[in-house]
Amino acid sequence: MIYTTHYYVNGFRWSGDRISAINWTDAEYQASIKGLHVTGKLIQEIPCDDNGDNIQWDNAIDYNEIENN
Repeated sequence: MIYTTHYYVNGFRWSGDRISAINWTDAEYQASIKGLHVTGKLIQEIPCDDNGDNIQWDNAIDYNEIENN
């Protein structure tokens, strides 16, 4: 599995452009440099082979989507 954390900027809580950051503070810093605002956080679990190949984007689990249902 690959785990990714992205932060939404200049959108709604669960939509908009994304940036990759290590935490919320880093996301706000990166966004402020670009004149953007952080509006949400997306965490995904993406299936893949043990060596990181064969990434299955279509089978990614979006934890924020699960929390909102």
